[in-house]
Amino acid sequence: MLCLLVAIVAMLAAVATGPAVLRSRRNRALFAAAVSFVVTMSFIGPNGWWYVSSCGVPWWDKPPSIAEFGFSTVVFAATVVALL
Repeated sequence: MLCLLVAIVAMLAAVATGPAVLRSRRNRALFAAAVSFVVTMSFIGPNGWWYVSSCGVPWWDKPPSIAEFGFSTVVFAATVVALL
């Protein structure tokens, strides 16, 4: 069942990134917004690798940030800009 789900997602990704679909500026902006939203979601959580999460990483217990601004905030701002 999982293989079928992976195959469907791969097929949709191939169709969504095809040259016929990304010819329009609107579609390219929506695709960029979708990719940056997925990156935002990946930066929200803490570093959860149980064995190597604290090996030299100063923020092993919280999401990464620069000057009190989280990476997820910056990438989410890029998502909003792409949507506008």
